[in-house]
Amino acid sequence: MHHMLILLHCLTVMTAIIVESARRAVACRGARTAMLCMCVALLAGCEAEREQDVVGGPISAHGLTLGRDATPEQVAYVLLMAIRDDVLAVRNDPDVRETEGFKLQRRLAGPAAPPEVLKKRTEAVRRWAPTLAYYVDGFELDPIRAMESMYREGQPGGPKATVLYDMICPTDSGARATAKIDLIKENNYWRVLRIGYSPVTALAAKSTTQPTTRPAHPPRKP
Repeated sequence: MHHMLILLHCLTVMTAIIVESARRAVACRGARTAMLCMCVALLAGCEAEREQDVVGGPISAHGLTLGRDATPEQVAYVLLMAIRDDVLAVRNDPDVRETEGFKLQRRLAGPAAPPEVLKKRTEAVRRWAPTLAYYVDGFELDPIRAMESMYREGQPGGPKATVLYDMICPTDSGARATAKIDLIKENNYWRVLRIGYSPVTALAAKSTTQPTTRPAHPPRKP
């Protein structure tokens, strides 16, 4: 059923391209050329779908390769860097439609899936960067230091994990918040399920004392 849905999506996406290719070919070279163009377009579309399937495998970005042995912290770090790239790219060009940072976030959200699942997933991913945008300038860029500051919740060896990461805004000394990144294993690869804010800091969660809490959402600018 899954493969049938993927094939159906492939055919649907490429319909417009096929029709346009055929129209131009008929105008220029005749029906035989049109048929050839239609076949080429269809094969190209299916190849694009196969390329989407590859995102279910290892992902290499920001100096890390997220294979089956990757940790939730490594995936969380690459996600934070992708969000940072996304926000900075939009700052530089507000008219950009889809940044490389966004594409990486979408890959981290999971492998290829039926069209209705991909649509919902993409809509969720579009909210990730705006959620943490206020703090991206304070993200730790060094992967070792960044991951050392994280705290992971979840059963060891289990299919789910939550990573906490404390954030600051360098231009607003009073602005602090803790990102909460929920992950799930898909085909033995850690992928991001959702992000939000945690009322418990990563630093406090690491300590043996009673954790201190703060509002789950960052303070709003007046």
